[in-house]
Amino acid sequence: MPATPPLRLVPAPALSLQTRIVSQTVILTAFVVVVLTTLSFWIARTLLEQSVRSQLLTLSVVSEDALSSTVRSYRERASFTAMREDVRTWVSRGETTGAITPLFHALREEEPALLGMAFFNGRGERTGTGGETDGLRWDGIPRSSLIPRLTDRGWESVDILVPVRQGERVAGAVAMRFDARDALRPIVTVVPSLGPTARLAFLPPEESGVSVILSSLQPEESFTLTLGEAEDLRQRRTLMMDGGVGRRENERGRDTLAAYRPLPVLGWGMLVEVERRDALSAVRRLALAHAAAGTMLLVFAGTLALLLARQVTQPLRSLTASVRRLGPGQWTVQRTVTTEDEVGVLERVFVDLSVRLRRLYDHLEEEIALRTDALKKQYVLDRAILTTIAYGIITVDRTGKVTGCNPAAVSMLGITEEEMRGRAASDVLFLCWNDGEAHGEHPLGVTLKRRALVRSPAGAFENVRRADGSLLPVTYIASPLLAGKHLFGGIIVFQDVTEERRLEERKSEFVTLASHQLRTPLASLQWYVELLADEKKSLTSAQRGYLVEMRRASDRMLSLLTTLLHAAQYEGKGVQPAIRDVDLSALASDAHGECKAFAQESGVSCTFTGPKQPLMVRSDPVLLKIILQNLLSNAVKYSSYRRKGRVALTVGARRGGVVIRVEDTGIGIPKAEQKRIFERFFRADNVRKFDTDGNGLGLSICKSIVERLGGTITFTSKENAGTTFTVVLPGAVKSSADKKSTRQRKRDGGLRTKD
Repeated sequence: MPATPPLRLVPAPALSLQTRIVSQTVILTAFVVVVLTTLSFWIARTLLEQSVRSQLLTLSVVSEDALSSTVRSYRERASFTAMREDVRTWVSRGETTGAITPLFHALREEEPALLGMAFFNGRGERTGTGGETDGLRWDGIPRSSLIPRLTDRGWESVDILVPVRQGERVAGAVAMRFDARDALRPIVTVVPSLGPTARLAFLPPEESGVSVILSSLQPEESFTLTLGEAEDLRQRRTLMMDGGVGRRENERGRDTLAAYRPLPVLGWGMLVEVERRDALSAVRRLALAHAAAGTMLLVFAGTLALLLARQVTQPLRSLTASVRRLGPGQWTVQRTVTTEDEVGVLERVFVDLSVRLRRLYDHLEEEIALRTDALKKQYVLDRAILTTIAYGIITVDRTGKVTGCNPAAVSMLGITEEEMRGRAASDVLFLCWNDGEAHGEHPLGVTLKRRALVRSPAGAFENVRRADGSLLPVTYIASPLLAGKHLFGGIIVFQDVTEERRLEERKSEFVTLASHQLRTPLASLQWYVELLADEKKSLTSAQRGYLVEMRRASDRMLSLLTTLLHAAQYEGKGVQPAIRDVDLSALASDAHGECKAFAQESGVSCTFTGPKQPLMVRSDPVLLKIILQNLLSNAVKYSSYRRKGRVALTVGARRGGVVIRVEDTGIGIPKAEQKRIFERFFRADNVRKFDTDGNGLGLSICKSIVERLGGTITFTSKENAGTTFTVVLPGAVKSSADKKSTRQRKRDGGLRTKD
């Protein structure tokens, strides 16, 4: 026994089990870390944002209370000053030039936020000033008023004007200016605790489009901002006047969290805001911490998974090493796994497999020798069958190229197998009719396209052209070669039917000769019957009846002989078609007219449907007329046996040819007898009950003519319901008149009907 190389396992390019365990563990850990980190980040951000919103709201409330309290103290200070007796006296007299300065300094010591003051007489004229009084004026308003003063540096001061009354009369007014920074100091010192981007803003409603931004008490850090769109201004003012906490985009395009608060004491709105990124910076730090922790966890999980995977796969690696050593002389696998888990079970299976491999190997070569001998015998048998069989066999690939043949095919075609290989089957096996006209689409091409069996038509006279140009009568059958649903080629088997064809020709010659020979005595018989018929006066009524029956019998016999002659001519290819352009529509209309009179006598309605314009086809008009006459006469005859019988003739164009359809409502053809309907002399059982004079040759003649013209004839039928015959002829052409009227035919529907 020759040495056999040991069995080796070729490693697949896929990942090992150990690598998959580690990678899947790391992926699972990474998924958990990402999910938990994302969830914790989202929760922390949500909670922190809610906390910042609460701080903003609290700060806005506290700031509004502190600012309102300070401004109210300013108003009270101004009211108390206006109510002093000495101030009322000075204002009413208009003599305040020397008295206001000491009063201003005295009040300044009590209220350091006081920047200046002024007295006005009843006409609104200044009668005395002290300190900073630029822009202070009184318009004679009879009630106290508070006017925040805005400059290009922001909100600098608050002007409070209080009228001074003498009885019911307003004698003048006292105006006092207080430093706004003193009122804002408690607020500004708290706002930066929210973050470096925290800001405090005021929106004076009477100053259209102006927002006072104050970050600290330093003048250079306070400024007045002109807003953009009026719509944005209205939205901001509405939010400030209504109050609340929200998220907005500031004038710098930054995403911020803002608390809005109205200031009734000033008639302004207040905004405390901080950039959202700055407020949520702690969340980013938390995310970085989580990312670092997750990375460390992934490294730890990967290391642990590697250690576990090595421990789990160690028995598998040992088992793999044992299996690799399997081969001739080494069929034993040593047990290395003592556990009863899946790996232990797998090792037991391999041990059992090694025992079976040893047994199989012992008998393998003997089995191979036996099967090889059987294959050789089968090959010899197949070759003997192919060599000795009298049928020609040619095989082709899926493209129709010849791949092989048997000696019978070589002998029939007169061409060697080497000359056939690689050529198209249609060139090697050229099928044609008796006149050498090409067969049409090759049966091998049809069977490869349809993946179905194709047989030579019954009664067709087909030939194969040999290499020397002679014609060999054949019948054939072509079949696809399939492996499941996969097509890998085809095969055609053909038989030499020269003797059968010669026998058919002799039969046709005999029928023709017998028909000719019988016509002469039959003509004499008919002549004597006519002579006897002229002697009617000397004949009795019974004798005249006998003459009528003799004449009828001789007519039937003459019709039968004529039909036999036609059948022999058409089936024997004794008649060559005279091909020319034929107007099928006019030809069918004439046949319909001839049949219509016979149909009316039989009580059958007959209709014709066809194109209004000429329908030209390359064919033989005489043979076409015979087809139409036979189909129409049969349809009328078998429809007359049923009440209100109808026959419909239809012709029309189709792709690559024309169609003739004859439909009737006659007695139909029994299903069991439909396959024999085109046989000569065959008549169905239900027909023989009604008609005893038929000869069963009409449809056989029609089929022979149709096939001779290169067409097909088919039918559908149901007993007691009717039959429809369909003839398809190739080679339709359009006349000039037809081309001109294409658009008109489409508009009219393309058909005409005659009753």
